[in-house]
Amino acid sequence: MSIVYQTNKKTGITYAYESTSFWVPELKQPRTKRKYLGKVDENGNIIPSSGRRRKKRPALTDVEKMELEDLKKIVTLQEQQLAQLESENEKLREIIRKSVQSLSEVL
Repeated sequence: MSIVYQTNKKTGITYAYESTSFWVPELKQPRTKRKYLGKVDENGNIIPSSGRRRKKRPALTDVEKMELEDLKKIVTLQEQQLAQLESENEKLREIIRKSVQSLSEVL
């Protein structure tokens, strides 16, 4: 692990990164990962980042996974009920249309 400094040519600001090298056996080549540390001031000190970047989502626990599966089942059942109610609603609308049409013919 080492600290790498990179300067933006347009702004002149220098940024500090923590660089870690690792070997990729499939490619038979080395690769690096960088983690942003912060800006570098004129004295060479690293000013840490504010930490406002998006954080990785924590892994779900077993209980949360079970709750998620239960919620998915409930949503599936509700979608099925909704489809059934929509088809019943359409049938009722058709009955009403026929009733109105027959009444208008009588009058």
